[in-house]
Amino acid sequence: MRKTLFLFALITVVTVALSACGGNGHHANGKTQLTMVVTDIRKGRAAFHLSCRPPRGDFHSPAKSCAAVEKNPTIVTDPKPLNCIGCLGSGFQVSFGGLIDGRPVQSQLFIPAWNGSMPLVRAGLYGAFVYTDFSKHLLPLRHVILNKPTVKTYPPGQLRPADLVSCNLAGSHIELPVPFIGAWDKMPRFEVAILKINRNKNGSVWVSCRKL
Repeated sequence: MRKTLFLFALITVVTVALSACGGNGHHANGKTQLTMVVTDIRKGRAAFHLSCRPPRGDFHSPAKSCAAVEKNPTIVTDPKPLNCIGCLGSGFQVSFGGLIDGRPVQSQLFIPAWNGSMPLVRAGLYGAFVYTDFSKHLLPLRHVILNKPTVKTYPPGQLRPADLVSCNLAGSHIELPVPFIGAWDKMPRFEVAILKINRNKNGSVWVSCRKL
């Protein structure tokens, strides 16, 4: 009798444990909520949202995107980076944050160009660029305005790609976005000032605003 009661109790505990984790470690009723932040140096930074159960969000087909990421989370959790050749001011930086089936997600990749064979495209997640108006989802940008000759390095995180820097000297107004990586400068014709920006690999940003 004692042996029978012990086995019954053991089976009950195992059943409850499996139910709690959805069996095999799967979160049966976990939420799937994602935020996709896209940075385009020329257009700015925009956020697109996806929620499942029920599917809804800023993408062309939320149901298709939900089914894709829940079936194959690596589309978001381990996106494949692409080679970036000559992509100083082109391409897109894409970051994901949120939950897939109750599990935290945070990842980032750079897309110098896109095509229909990419997992993100097949999942409908890249459709935000095609089927929605980018400007409707824009996030505020940081804007540094320099009104005197300046050479300064901003620590990582203070200035992000697409944030703006303005150089106003001797009647000249020069403006540039922060690049993804590397350096660029701007010296408009007939101007008397030059603006240079360099974003380092560690995320710090060097800025020079000076007269010629």
